[in-house]
Amino acid sequence: MGNDRQRPLLLAACAGLLAGLALPPLGALPLLWLSLAALWLLAGSPAIAAFPAGLVWGAAAVLVSHRWLLWLHPLDWIGVPGPLSLPLCVLLLLLLGLCGGLLVGGWLVLVRRLDPASPAGAGLAMGRVASRIRDRSVRGALVALIVIVPIAALPELAWGAGGRLQATTYPADWTGVRDVLETDERPGDVLVLPWAAFRQFAWNGNRTVLDPAPRWLPRTSVVADSLAVDTPDGMVVLEGEDARGREIERALAADAPLAPVLPGLGIGWVLVEVGQPPGLGPRVLDGLTLVREGPDLILYAVPGPVASLAAPAYAPWVMAADLTVATLLALGALLALGTALRARHRRDEGVASERLVR
Repeated sequence: MGNDRQRPLLLAACAGLLAGLALPPLGALPLLWLSLAALWLLAGSPAIAAFPAGLVWGAAAVLVSHRWLLWLHPLDWIGVPGPLSLPLCVLLLLLLGLCGGLLVGGWLVLVRRLDPASPAGAGLAMGRVASRIRDRSVRGALVALIVIVPIAALPELAWGAGGRLQATTYPADWTGVRDVLETDERPGDVLVLPWAAFRQFAWNGNRTVLDPAPRWLPRTSVVADSLAVDTPDGMVVLEGEDARGREIERALAADAPLAPVLPGLGIGWVLVEVGQPPGLGPRVLDGLTLVREGPDLILYAVPGPVASLAAPAYAPWVMAADLTVATLLALGALLALGTALRARHRRDEGVASERLVR
């Protein structure tokens, strides 16, 4: 009996795992169809408890697809103290997994109540409404609207289904630079040049993307974070949050060597992304030590002792508030889940008792 109850949950877990693997970096779209087919199978089996199965499917899918959240560790680049960094990443991943599980569990319960015998025919609540409309033209228009609206709102979804959404492979240069920064004991953050927030790489189809260095490199990256806004009165530049960026901007504007400026800012490395605009002045890199040079990236080390910058004084208070809110949300979700399961258990016991009386 216990095995019969566990098998649907095992199926839901495996299907959710496939859904998580279907997204980048693996990007195996056929796995998503298999996972959705298993989800519809769970929805169409009245003998299977809908909510626990949906909870397991959604949680497994989100935990696997959002595993990249663990790669954000260490979070010193946003002022998070070292001991709190990994626990915070894990907590965030678990909270998202719980939210995904609750959403899919609720959706599965809704589908089961709409039409337990044929979830594919009922689908969502609008599908049930459409099935009750007698006028075929109105019903057809409603069904077409149900299909067209999601695609119109998220055209990338249709492109992804057509093979347009694919994972990108980083050139070997990026892996080489990351290995150097992981193994080299010289301290300091990494300054990324040229000084611009967006990039266009040939290996990514020349699509405009946010500079991937802060998410790829194992150290804190200092990048251009100012925002240019086009207004009726002309272009307005909003200053970034990192005060070090303003010091670097002044040095770059004066075409002054960066080597004397960077150690006091806690920067021990300079990464140049080859071929990216804007260009660099002829004296900017003077005094830096070349560590690694490749066709895509050039890595320099800053000579001399590098200052160690302390986290902002307000960082512990911000993190404490974030952890408190996250804990309360998690406890509230678990309490709501426990209440729903107990109510369902009491309802099942009442139905069983009524059958025995009869």
